Amino acid sequence: MNVLLSDRWLLAVDKPSGLLSQPGVGFAQADAVIARLQQADRRLRLVHRLDRDTSGVLLLARGLDALRRCSALFARRQVSK
Repeated sequence: MNVLLSDRWLLAVDKPSGLLSQPGVGFAQADAVIARLQQADRRLRLVHRLDRDTSGVLLLARGLDALRRCSALFARRQVSK
């Protein structure tokens, strides 16, 4: 998984097709982007999700404050996908 951006607030990665954004139910669905990345930084939170079969940029917030700010931007539709 390639890191596209990393700063004190955000992490953007290139999520490959076939990998979950977040874990599902059961051992077979435990491998996910957030699970892998939280091994290095427990503060990371998903700002949004992509389907398992969808590849693309996945945005993660570093901590709850960054997550709240990003969520507000998405809610106000101030983010272009």
